[in-house]
Amino acid sequence: MPTVSVDAGNDGPPSLRATVIGVSGVDFPPGSAVNIAAEGRRGTAQVGPDGAFDWNTLVRPKLACNAAVVAVVHGADGVRVTGETEVFCP
Repeated sequence: MPTVSVDAGNDGPPSLRATVIGVSGVDFPPGSAVNIAAEGRRGTAQVGPDGAFDWNTLVRPKLACNAAVVAVVHGADGVRVTGETEVFCP
């Protein structure tokens, strides 16, 4: 069963002035592509031979501390997996 992990944080360099969101997944069909949506951002990632992928994006302006961040990943064969987290602030 594919799973998705989401990380979001305002802990980058102060000059970045953005929230960094990372989405990773495991147990997806190797060699396939996945479509990712998180906080109005969209992207595609290639799944490696081990069934894993990583994808990152920036959101400007920064999201509020502890704000909910939800990512939806669509993969091969109609796979749809959702992951969520809260924005980390140092």
